[in-house]
Amino acid sequence: MHQVPVTSTSTYLLANMTCSKKDNALRRQQLLDYVAPHLISSCAQNADTLIRSDYGRDVLYETLNEAPGMSE
Repeated sequence: MHQVPVTSTSTYLLANMTCSKKDNALRRQQLLDYVAPHLISSCAQNADTLIRSDYGRDVLYETLNEAPGMSE
């Protein structure tokens, strides 16, 4: 399985993509739907490391609050 690199800019990029002809909200949701399973898996596998850094905690927080099915 290909792992998506975890960076502090992931959420920013997903929220601010403007190069698509699709509506921004629709494109953001489509990207999030694709990235979410990989990001959740990566966070779960690396939680002990992520929790030790400010950026890592940000990634965990954003993943838990924004990933489909995680905030319900």
